[in-house]
Amino acid sequence: MRHLFGHVAATTSLISALFIGSGCTLMSVTRSPLRDPVPQSVQLADQVLLTSTGAVNVYVMFLVDHQDLFPSSVKVESSDKVIFVDPVLVDDAVKADYIFITHPHDDHLSLPDIDRLSGPHTLIICPAVVATQLGDRRHRVVEPGEAADLDGVRFEAIPSYNTRTMFLGIAPHPRADKHLSYVLEVDGARIFHPGDTDRVPELSDLADIHAALMPIGSGDLTMSTRDAAELVNELKPRIAIPVHYALGTGEADTFRELVDPGIEVVVLQQKR
Repeated sequence: MRHLFGHVAATTSLISALFIGSGCTLMSVTRSPLRDPVPQSVQLADQVLLTSTGAVNVYVMFLVDHQDLFPSSVKVESSDKVIFVDPVLVDDAVKADYIFITHPHDDHLSLPDIDRLSGPHTLIICPAVVATQLGDRRHRVVEPGEAADLDGVRFEAIPSYNTRTMFLGIAPHPRADKHLSYVLEVDGARIFHPGDTDRVPELSDLADIHAALMPIGSGDLTMSTRDAAELVNELKPRIAIPVHYALGTGEADTFRELVDPGIEVVVLQQKR
């Protein structure tokens, strides 16, 4: 059962790729009944707070019943900025200065959440494949390898993709789609946010990471728990935070056991 969500989500991604444009919704994402009533946070620097936006429940039509997932949706607050990355089913009503989107899958891109969190000056940072869904919402398209300063927030856009193909030779996150991971630098704290990615060679070039969010568990849509831990041990951030795992599988505990003792592992939610 450990890899059930990864296999199912990967299958869904492949079906979606085959039938794109059909108008069919194969996956639904709803609020998880296991969501912590109080959002869990970790202090990354004196004025930088990272907060989980809470567990979600994923249902894949025809394939599997509901699965509780800890997503990679987070809020980052600094001394004067509010940033969301891949906000999905966010309870928070605060308006964002910046919203970073890694790719267009349903557990990462939620237009209702973007609208709820957007104010007059909110800017969405995203790859081109996301921009096609944003309409007239204020956004900036970025390419893998691009870096820029945004009024006190610096970002680097890192390629995010799968190195393996699956059914019919299709990758759930193909490199050609130019999905993104990000390194955000806010008030001196450098935060790595992965999106959905394997342990690709470009990630070994990261340096001086204070906090690394790491997708674990599936080994299909993202790197495996072991690959994630090995990358963390290579990058040596101060804090490692597992994300994108099914609650109740024990993967967060396995990740903690595999990470070197000098690196603090912060688990923002396990199954309640």
